[in-house]
Amino acid sequence: MYLTRLYSEPAGLLATTPLGDGVIRYKDGVNYIFGKKDSATDAKKSLNGIGKSLSLDLIDFCLGGALDKRNARLFEAKEHLVGYKIVLDFEVDTQIYTIKRSADSPGEFEFGPVGAVKKLDESEVKERLCDLIFFRKAYPGYYSNGLLRSLLPFFLKIHREGGNRFVDPVKYLPSTESRLNQFHLFFLGIDNTLIHKNFELQEKLSVASEALLTVRQQMVRVYGVKVREIDSRIDSLTLEVDKIDKGIKAFRLADAYRDAQERADRLTQEIKENVLLNHSDHSKVSRYQESYTLAEAVPNIREIKTLYSELNALLGERIGKTLEDAIEFRKNIAKSRKDFLAAEIRKLEAQVVRRDEVIAIKESERARLFEFLEAQKAIQDLTDAYGAAEQKKKELHDLQARIRLHADLEKQLADLKLQESALWQEILEFLEASRDQVTEFRRTFFEVYRELYQASESESAFSLSPEPTKQQKIKIEVNIPAKRSEGKNPGRTLIYDISIMMHMIRTGLRGPRFLVHDGIFNGMDKAHFAALIDYLKRSVAKGERFQYLVPLNEEGTLSEKFGKVDAITPEQIESEAVLVLTPNRKLLGKDWK
Repeated sequence: MYLTRLYSEPAGLLATTPLGDGVIRYKDGVNYIFGKKDSATDAKKSLNGIGKSLSLDLIDFCLGGALDKRNARLFEAKEHLVGYKIVLDFEVDTQIYTIKRSADSPGEFEFGPVGAVKKLDESEVKERLCDLIFFRKAYPGYYSNGLLRSLLPFFLKIHREGGNRFVDPVKYLPSTESRLNQFHLFFLGIDNTLIHKNFELQEKLSVASEALLTVRQQMVRVYGVKVREIDSRIDSLTLEVDKIDKGIKAFRLADAYRDAQERADRLTQEIKENVLLNHSDHSKVSRYQESYTLAEAVPNIREIKTLYSELNALLGERIGKTLEDAIEFRKNIAKSRKDFLAAEIRKLEAQVVRRDEVIAIKESERARLFEFLEAQKAIQDLTDAYGAAEQKKKELHDLQARIRLHADLEKQLADLKLQESALWQEILEFLEASRDQVTEFRRTFFEVYRELYQASESESAFSLSPEPTKQQKIKIEVNIPAKRSEGKNPGRTLIYDISIMMHMIRTGLRGPRFLVHDGIFNGMDKAHFAALIDYLKRSVAKGERFQYLVPLNEEGTLSEKFGKVDAITPEQIESEAVLVLTPNRKLLGKDWK
């Protein structure tokens, strides 16, 4: 994939392009985006905020990047983008494609080869883009066309406010190494099947571990017991419940009160039974009402018709008609079901009302008996016994359910750890089998290091090594000597990223043939910049086709001499730049912040 043009529809959004026509034209090789000061009167004006990084944001936006506070710069410029479509033209397999997106409706795209552009929603565009840019027929490992925004940011490293730029070349996204390692192996063309399996396994292990911890914490918070104390607590509660039940069954009054007590007991039992029945009916009503309000899922007929119409127009129409009939039948069934549920709810509610009346009558009669028995405090004892029994039984059943859940989670976790152990043996064999492929990439890596640092390859290292105690299981590491600590992290990223791009070109791996480095040279020795530009120009001369996009300021990066290399000057860079911006000639022709 190569970038060709960035512009707006209608024209006029990008006010300061080189030809004055509102079009940024990208070329093979180095693409400078240059910030400079027009004259001495600009001496105190900043070169920040003139639109260098914003021009890169617009590329990212066309390729599915977010338009929200995750990218504060683009989000703040949104009001100036309203009324325009941002358009990016790019090349894949010699075919030119166009993608259009507006800030007014960022969820809608226009995408396709030139002359066959269609309106598509965001998810479909991202899937098609991902396949177009990254899909490899012969790749044996894991790939999904839902990975566009996981793979593309490696090649689009744009400065974000507050972001940690160029800290670690492997961690190019804020994610775990378990997840990122599978993408790096994909870039290298190495089978990532086992590393993807490990990522999925680690996700399951994390979920099971968190669930187990939650159950344990709830036991302590609710009942004040730890897992190892649960069995003892359950046994104790069982004995208490048995004791209370025996006491209730053996409860008797003196002979003078026996008849009244027996009648009171019967009334209590009848009241209890009616209350339980009402509780049961109330629960049924709640479930019916919940079921009654459930939304009916209906398939998207238009998408299905379109799918079959691509095979046969008549077939698509017939299938669409059949689906419509089926959906209408389903709606009729749903209506009948809702009518039935409504009738059942009315029936249950009527039963509850009748029982409430019975309960009121029996409670009134029982109240008169209670007055007679009050002197013996018999009913208070009985009521307390019933209440204590119900409370103990509730606690007992809850603890039993929690300990069963805990046991199930422990078993699941143990099974996952067994899978992890078995997978680890496969990963060790995989690392050994991948040695030649790693060596092949390392040759390009050492070449780039020598060119940029003019040093022996023995001073740098790229490694793919086992890490049995870590979740990611393998460690992908890029090192350069500690004595080169100034700009070391940006330097590691620069070497690794350029090496990946060159490796993909030389091995014919499908993927972007462009690389964006926004701000990578801040704090680095200027000689490395000069060495990189020289290396890239010689690579282009050898027939290696790629695009390297780099924003630069006349001040800062370019104000000092490049060590002993004076071949690159601000004037030369300005003459070669695809975009030149100044404090008085900003990208949008105005302050966008």
